[in-house]
Formats: sequence, C-alpha cells, structure tokens
Amino acid sequence: MRLALEGYITGGCKRNRTYLADKVQVFSSVPRDLNEVAFDPQTSGGLLIAVPEQEAEALVRDLLSEGVLVAAVIGEAVPHGEVWVELV
Repeated sequence: MRLALEGYITGGCKRNRTYLADKVQVFSSVPRDLNEVAFDPQTSGGLLIAVPEQEAEALVRDLLSEGVLVAAVIGEAVPHGEVWVELV
C-alpha cells in the first residue's frame, strides 16, 4: 500500500479506473492507498467468494480451519442502481 501512496500503480489500474468510473462509487472514508489498489488488476481474482448469506459464516469458519490465513464477510450483494459497486 505504501507504493500506491507514492504513486506506483499499474497501467491496468489506471485503465480499470477509467473504464469503471461510472460504475464504482468510492466514499471519502476509503483511504487513498486502498482506493488505488481496489482497481489494480492484480487483485481482481480469487479474493472474493459470493455465497448465500445463510452460508457465509460457515464458509469463513471452514476456510480458517483449512489454513486460510484471513477470511471474513465483507459485504453483501444487492441489486445495483446507477453505480454497480460502492467502496465504503
């Protein structure tokens, strides 16, 4: 994250931000470094799993028990309006 704060971001990050400009709303509460890496294409795979709400906590427990270092419920999927994603 330090490198993102210093301006070291990928070209893919810039292109993603441009492409998604009307689809993603980033709230002012999101730190600048996290805002940058959220658009980085290197973080776009394998980090999120969508499951029915009633299965989420069990999945987190199972992942942790199998050695995954960090697993957490971080949000919910809802029908999108004008924007598709909100980073809060």
